[in-house]
Amino acid sequence: MRRPARLWLGTQRSEDVPAVPVEPQGWLAARTVGERLRLRDARDSGRTLRVVEVHEDAVLVEFSKTVYFATGIVLRAPDGAEGVLGELPETEQSLRVAVGETLRLLNHTDPVPAEGTAPLVIGCTLPEVFRDAAAGHRVWLDDGRIGGVIRSVHPQHMDVEITHAGPTGSRLRAEKGINFPDTDLHLPALTEKDREDLAFVARHADNVNMSFVRSAQDVADLLARLEALDARSVDVTLKIETVGGFEHLSMILLEVMRWQDSGVMIARGDLAVETGFERMAEVQQEILWLRTSRWSGPPRCWRPSPRRACPPAPRSRTPPRASRPSA
Repeated sequence: MRRPARLWLGTQRSEDVPAVPVEPQGWLAARTVGERLRLRDARDSGRTLRVVEVHEDAVLVEFSKTVYFATGIVLRAPDGAEGVLGELPETEQSLRVAVGETLRLLNHTDPVPAEGTAPLVIGCTLPEVFRDAAAGHRVWLDDGRIGGVIRSVHPQHMDVEITHAGPTGSRLRAEKGINFPDTDLHLPALTEKDREDLAFVARHADNVNMSFVRSAQDVADLLARLEALDARSVDVTLKIETVGGFEHLSMILLEVMRWQDSGVMIARGDLAVETGFERMAEVQQEILWLRTSRWSGPPRCWRPSPRRACPPAPRSRTPPRASRPSA
């Protein structure tokens, strides 16, 4: 037997039960446990909500049939008093993608008109990737939950064939990360805004963290800027989270070791998406070898365990190995 659904009318009093606003507030306080509230939902279906808890600012109701709520729906109590649903919050939109489908990435995030159902379309906040990506490069989305291969690249968009998703498809929501492990992105290590921000950091901060470090030159650019600002007392922490950063880790460490106080953060969740979850133990061993080799290296810190409990489907490509420094 299915359990009835529950909903707060008014203030949300528990995180596991959603809430919808109701006006006027005095209408809520006048309800009693056991009352049945009647309404016609957004699909004009008659529905009944049973009151199970009453508070001054909220009423907990339960119901056994699907109800489509909308702003302005009238709730009628047994005594004839009426309450009205207030402005409902926007619901998060998502796309369901399945293996074999085409996902189109646009080089902007502007709204586009819906034109049929295929291909599915999302925006990308990094237009430079369309300059450097090529057909055959892999793409991972949402921390590795969804994967695909680029089939074509155009100035305004690229088409990705989905090769990894759940058995019944996977939902892709907004604000999810996109990884391009095979694409060498030609981007400056420090943007103009970064350089401006470092002037403030040099005066007020004890530590500066650099994300997406890909090469020793990235580190050299950062250290040169700090030296120009006479900020040698500021600690430096480098975040390794891409295949490029892992491949060049030995040279990255050699470069940062000339700084007085430095450290390295290994973002295991991000790195696992690009190298493969099934090879993370080997990747970590390589990094530890570099750290404990006979030349002294900077302190390292592991980011907490990767954000996925289960790895994606096995990948055929063997991940890169870090190059070890010569004796």
